[in-house]
Amino acid sequence: MRVVILILFLTIIGSQDLTAQTGMTHSSLKALGAPNNPKVEIAWNRYYDWKEIGNISNRLAEAYPDLIQFSSIGNSVEGRAIYLLTVTNFKKGKADRKPAMYIDGNIHSNEIQGAEVALYTAWYLVENYEQVPWISDLLNNKTFYIVPTINPDARDYYIHKANNPHSPRSGMRPRDDDGDGLFDEDGYDDLDGMNTVHLRWIVTGNYPYNITVNSNKGGLIEKSIRSGG
Repeated sequence: MRVVILILFLTIIGSQDLTAQTGMTHSSLKALGAPNNPKVEIAWNRYYDWKEIGNISNRLAEAYPDLIQFSSIGNSVEGRAIYLLTVTNFKKGKADRKPAMYIDGNIHSNEIQGAEVALYTAWYLVENYEQVPWISDLLNNKTFYIVPTINPDARDYYIHKANNPHSPRSGMRPRDDDGDGLFDEDGYDDLDGMNTVHLRWIVTGNYPYNITVNSNKGGLIEKSIRSGG
């Protein structure tokens, strides 16, 4: 046990010495080849909500005004700006006159890592300009249009509200899920007064089944499977 503790202690001390020697920071989880001393320090070991994504985008634009512009392509249903990062060397020609690539992330709000991947791409490009020759050549002659999250409403809802791994997947526009002419006013309808959930699925081929789960007493008290027409 003492040997394990000693090895762990030496490993921590050694990593701190390496950090001091190389100039690497503790806060960022950087990929291989990323700059050790970035002008814009960002932690890549966490997720960011819509407001934080805007703050990061603004910091990048302020740090690299000749390489990145921060704007919006419009507003979401709930009024959030849909952020756009235009990345190119603006001193080497107009962005819209160069061949371009479009990148967006997080169209499905539960696929949350897409926004960080898109942000990392913009950060990596500007931080490595004049450090990596092929990136310099890329931004001198090409343009990147990067939208970190195309679905900011549902992203914030997924981060800040209680959800399961699959909700919400799409946007937050109100919908009439139960066909009663009202929008987002209720959940599932109890059609038989028994707190019963009816599921219908095809087991194989053309053999449909109905499953009835009765949870009227707060727990699973009955399960029936019957063939349907």
